[in-house]
Amino acid sequence: MTTTPSGATQALAGWAAALDPSAGELALAGRSLVDTVAVGLAAHREPVIGITADLPEEARWAFACHLLDFDDLHMPSTSHISTVCVPVALALGGGARTYLAGAGVMARLGIALGWPHYSAGWHATTTCGALGAAAGAAVALGLGADGIARAMALAVPAAGGVQRSFGTDGKPLQVGFATHAGVRAARPTVLSRRRSEQGELNVRCGAAGPGTCSAAAGSS
Repeated sequence: MTTTPSGATQALAGWAAALDPSAGELALAGRSLVDTVAVGLAAHREPVIGITADLPEEARWAFACHLLDFDDLHMPSTSHISTVCVPVALALGGGARTYLAGAGVMARLGIALGWPHYSAGWHATTTCGALGAAAGAAVALGLGADGIARAMALAVPAAGGVQRSFGTDGKPLQVGFATHAGVRAARPTVLSRRRSEQGELNVRCGAAGPGTCSAAAGSS
């Protein structure tokens, strides 16, 4: 993987990798899960829910959780954090730490971009959400700081979304797209890490000689 994240991305990724949630943060994650899932389940009565049938699980959840627009709103970042980060945790089975890592990255990005970003017409839930989803997904998939940073960098092309969609079904749909983009960005990083590990194993086998290669492979 040749993607080279910036210093800011590395800093956010390092924070996410080192995250050790407090009791209060775990309680917050639990409340966010219950609240977001409840809103998402309520939305399943809406006929339009069927348009997401062919989308991945995290995108379907994100669409449903934002469809009624009653999901939580984090005003300092001008974004609906849980409608992105809860679906990532649900789809990947990552638990509270996955949610909190994604939410923390998403909130910090939104705060850094600030109200001028929102005033320019961008939909911060998607522009920041793609990277927050990538960070949460990378944590759920067991990646370290470098892997989290690369996943976030790969999610940047999907960090779009505009307010012209507000008032239409396009608003929750673009949230679903951003959430999926974050998960999708984390997966190549996992594959790259596995290939790198396999490459290192092959080199060790070659150096040890043919007679020890299978034993080295079996001990990996």
